[in-house]
Amino acid sequence: MKKLLLMWIMLLGMGGVIFADGITSYEPDQELTSIEDGDIVAIYNKAENKYLFGSDAQNLGYGEADNAFASSNSGWLFKVEEHEGHFLFLLQTPAGSDYGVWGNPGYLNSQPASSGCSFILGLNNQWGQDGPNLALWDIEAVEGGFKLKNVGTGLYLNSNAPAKFSEEDAVVWTFCTLKEKQIENPIAQPTRTATDANTDIFSNFKAIGGGATWDPATKVFTGTCGWQWDGDGADFSQYRYIVITTGSSREESGAGYMKITDKNGVSVGGDQYGEAYQNMWFSTWNHLFCCKIDLEKLRQEKMLDIYHITELTIDGGDYFLMGTAYASNQEPQVRNRWGQNEEGSYRIQFGEQIADKFGTICLPYQAAVACAKIYEITGAGTGYVELAEVDGLMEAGKPYFYCTTENTTPEYVADGVTKKTNNNVFFYQATAATVASPVENNGLIGTFTDTTAPQGDNFYVLSSNKLYYTTGATVNVGANKAYIDMSKIVNKSSEAKGRITIDFNDIEATGIESVNDAANALNSGKMYDLSGREVTNPTSGIYIMGGKKIIIK
Repeated sequence: MKKLLLMWIMLLGMGGVIFADGITSYEPDQELTSIEDGDIVAIYNKAENKYLFGSDAQNLGYGEADNAFASSNSGWLFKVEEHEGHFLFLLQTPAGSDYGVWGNPGYLNSQPASSGCSFILGLNNQWGQDGPNLALWDIEAVEGGFKLKNVGTGLYLNSNAPAKFSEEDAVVWTFCTLKEKQIENPIAQPTRTATDANTDIFSNFKAIGGGATWDPATKVFTGTCGWQWDGDGADFSQYRYIVITTGSSREESGAGYMKITDKNGVSVGGDQYGEAYQNMWFSTWNHLFCCKIDLEKLRQEKMLDIYHITELTIDGGDYFLMGTAYASNQEPQVRNRWGQNEEGSYRIQFGEQIADKFGTICLPYQAAVACAKIYEITGAGTGYVELAEVDGLMEAGKPYFYCTTENTTPEYVADGVTKKTNNNVFFYQATAATVASPVENNGLIGTFTDTTAPQGDNFYVLSSNKLYYTTGATVNVGANKAYIDMSKIVNKSSEAKGRITIDFNDIEATGIESVNDAANALNSGKMYDLSGREVTNPTSGIYIMGGKKIIIK
């Protein structure tokens, strides 16, 4: 049997079984009744249908076959090595070689029983990484398989948690070889077209389950929220990806994961761990706010019926903000991999509470946003500019206004400690394509580099929630921002969604603070120029009268 086992490992080293669609898939083959030095085995919990594997770098993974045997994992087979009456388990790479991490062989290591997980690490501390003998194991033969007792903790291994269980509660493991998984009646390959990103299907986000809340005005949700579709469910077959951006409204750490369910009751979510599903996680401690769900992967690996999706939920997240949600055939250009610091493709930081902070943004790529709403100019008049909210993705090179969506109190108390609310806005690149130059957007002029706004009565720059005109002043405009040219604004429909008005009278302008007796002068009924000088015969320009700006053309 040893020769057959080694031959199978050689086959795995040549790449394993590859289906026509590029997915490698295995299932248990021969179960071993005894273990010897040199055996190479999969470690399988038959009762839960889950395997131990190397998920990423130092981490031990534990999941179903399609998670465990993903080609992106560091390995899923273990070489048994005998050592003074005990055993070590050395992880094997998908190519069939010994796995190494940080210059050391990658052995199955428990953390101490009081800690949080098990690792694939070296033997740097008396036959263990985090303590003596934590990589040494006793293999106890029992009915139906084996129990794994850690020499360092003196307790048993049940998952990728530390070896911390009593003999009575210990899992019975199966050591086995693997074979190609046969899939019966696979879901048909969908025919996709080159479809642009779509957001209409996400209009019914709501709270799901007891204790969950959703505020559409602020986009703040707690608990389990998401989308539900009645009947046969929504048809996602035309799309490869679902992408959802979220942000945190609290400073404290937390995390949540996406879960998607079809009409057959098949559910797949980030709670399954594994490299294949790490993009279905989001967290606050490392800014993983962009969740990317690969529908084709779920269709092939998990047999998820993407023609009939009945529910898409966000589980486990508290005090999060919904950002942009869309389906697309374009893969988003984000790095969000579990454990990797992700700060978005472009980030704006505020040094204070971010409620209702306005700004301008202009990016060379299509983008999705979290923690802000996006607006365009729909009209203007004497003393004001009118804006309307934009759904979906920002167009490449097109300038916009943004307004932060967080509206909780600036500070809150948690565990007796005063903390601040979130102070970041994230923009995620939605497609790989970029443009070389910005385009004008109804009087909003964008720039990709630092520049100076033109001088004149028609030009305004938004900064720190204030509009500054540029007459007689040099006003800088930062990279990826925009300024207003009032002469190019065309009034559009007033039925636009989320309409708001910025009133120039409520926003400070250059020159007004230099008038020593501005309060008395502006209430006298006289007209003044922007330097505070009285004007008796005004021509075209901007003036102050009765405490208000007046534009004469």
